[in-house]
Amino acid sequence: AIGEPRAAVKRRRMWVGGVPTQLADSYIPASVDVEIGYSAGLTVPGGIYGLLEANGHRLDRFREELVARQASPEEAVALHLSNGAPVVSLVRHAIDEAGKVVEYFDSVAAADRHRYVYEFKATD
Repeated sequence: AIGEPRAAVKRRRMWVGGVPTQLADSYIPASVDVEIGYSAGLTVPGGIYGLLEANGHRLDRFREELVARQASPEEAVALHLSNGAPVVSLVRHAIDEAGKVVEYFDSVAAADRHRYVYEFKATD
C-alpha cells in the first residue's frame, strides 16, 4: 500500500473516559520517514500531516474506505468488547502531489463509540 518494503509504524490504542475506543496504526514509507523524522519523534502543529507538509510533501488527496464488520477476537479484547461486537474499520491513504502514498492509516473503532461525519464541496 505504501510502495516500499519498509515502513515506520506507530500503533496506538485510544481511550476516552477510561474506555478503549479505537486501535489506530500509521505506516509511513521508510524513505519518507528519513526525510521528516516521524519515528525520531519530531512534531509540528498539525500532527503527521503538518510534518509531511513542512518537509515538502504537499498533500493532494485522501482515499478512505469504511467497512462495518464484527470485531476479531483480538480486537474485542483490546477494545473491551463482547465477541463479535460491531466495529468500523477505516483505511486511509494520504497521497501527496507527486502521487506518492505518504501515510497508510488503518484503524478499528468500536461502532457504538464513534460517529463519522464527512463534509465536502460538490465540484463540477
